[in-house]
Amino acid sequence: MAEGVWISSYCLHTEGFPKLLYATMQRLGIQERLEYEGHEYEEYGTEHCEVTIYIAKSEDFPNIAEAWSMTATGFRYALTLEHLDLSGCNEIISLKIPSVMQKLSLSSTRLICQIIENKAPSLSSFHLIPGVRKLSLGEASQMMKELSLFGANAMCYGRAELPSIMPNLESLSLGSSHEPMLPTKFVNLKHLYTQITSSTLSPSYDYSSLVSFLDASPSLETWWLEVPRADMGHELVGPSSHLRQLPERHHHHLKIVEMIAFNSTKSLVELTCCIVKSAVSLERLTFDTFRGDGRSPCCSDDSGFSYSKFMIEQASRAVEAIRMYIEQARCHANAFND
Repeated sequence: MAEGVWISSYCLHTEGFPKLLYATMQRLGIQERLEYEGHEYEEYGTEHCEVTIYIAKSEDFPNIAEAWSMTATGFRYALTLEHLDLSGCNEIISLKIPSVMQKLSLSSTRLICQIIENKAPSLSSFHLIPGVRKLSLGEASQMMKELSLFGANAMCYGRAELPSIMPNLESLSLGSSHEPMLPTKFVNLKHLYTQITSSTLSPSYDYSSLVSFLDASPSLETWWLEVPRADMGHELVGPSSHLRQLPERHHHHLKIVEMIAFNSTKSLVELTCCIVKSAVSLERLTFDTFRGDGRSPCCSDDSGFSYSKFMIEQASRAVEAIRMYIEQARCHANAFND
């Protein structure tokens, strides 16, 4: 349809809405054909389509005794849309992004969706909470720079599939429960955020398995690791604990590491010691021992956030673990590197 040109049609052979509307009108006793009249125009750089539908009177229903019409205006965003956010659209089962969306570069789809198919060539950032049976990002996967993936098997999927599917990935966020790691490479990955959730976390979970991300990401510069608070099922370090000596790596690019909700779980301390010894260019190591809900108002910070007695005890044990083991590992690494 050319811009500014009005077109009239009965749309007798058009599938979709016209066919459905025609069948509905017949049920209402409207036997005459529906007439569509419309035109396209551009406004503020976006293509619009205005359509008026003329509907005859009903032979069966007295309250539709007069002919009437309705007008609808649509917008064609496909050529100009750059940002797509479907947060909260929990009833979407299948999402298909067509190739005509040439400028789409960011898609925020924090929804549970079974099928996602993308053909937009410029898509470079994607945020997804998976329960996805089929995920196809098309040619855009080769150019993907940023990905967030949260769900029960996110880390396993991330390590097993993403290096080959998204070789140019630079920033990756993964949230998951415990899973095995696989020996594949993220050659270009620079920023990594990993979140271990407590919903299905086994007491026997070994945090040291996460060191495989260090092996798999030779260009990694920043690593944020968020873990759940320790519970009675995890082995905690103490003054007489014997830590495993994990094989040391020599990672030359990792500069910033932040541990969120750091605690004295033994395998987490072992992982941290390994990172400290392996990251020869490490510039900043941050431990956040208070992260989460404080339900017992024992103490509070300047913002009024309350910390429970249990959280205070955990934080104290975490600080002792840092002083007893991690500072010692850092001194060892400095002496070795010097």
